[in-house]
Amino acid sequence: MIDLARRSGQILSISARTVHVNDKFSYSYGLEETLEHSPCETGDRGELTHVYAVARLKDGGVQFEVMSRADVEKVRALSKAGSSGPWVDHFDEMAKKTVIRRLFKYLPVSIELQKAVVMDERAEAGLSQDNAAVITGEYSVVDDEQQSLTVVSDSDREEAREYVSAILNSLDSSAADAKAMFKRAEDEISAMAGKLGEEYHPGIHDDA
Repeated sequence: MIDLARRSGQILSISARTVHVNDKFSYSYGLEETLEHSPCETGDRGELTHVYAVARLKDGGVQFEVMSRADVEKVRALSKAGSSGPWVDHFDEMAKKTVIRRLFKYLPVSIELQKAVVMDERAEAGLSQDNAAVITGEYSVVDDEQQSLTVVSDSDREEAREYVSAILNSLDSSAADAKAMFKRAEDEISAMAGKLGEEYHPGIHDDA
């Protein structure tokens, strides 16, 4: 994947490092993002606490991604081979691979590389790669006030259908209730009109 990223022409280099409990490490996000790491060189570095990846871009920019040990373990738990193989024998290397893969999501990479990342993730999770796909298309920067596109899952779509169906059923029920209410009111008005007619014109029906 790193070779594919370099071939994109937009990325100069990508590197990944593990951070351990006895290292000096700090990072911050926001308007002024920082990342500082000084490995311990005077003894055992201790347990792994974080892993990070850094990409240097052709335009001079730098993009990095940091994952905690807990974050990596969550990804490992989703892997079909999480309890054996490289995840057990070479955990540090698998952690680096994981954070690099996550960093790719923020880099200007080719469709070929996007597809490789998706297929790699599916393979690690034990899923078929036949349905692996990357959504492509034109894009542009939009203002916060402009509407953004949202990918809707099948479950969300089904939930929406059920919600709309419930509303329509409720409207049908309300319409039927309203018709019945108006019919009762109409009958009551007719009855009251009949009584008033008899009070003001006694015997009018007999003459007729």
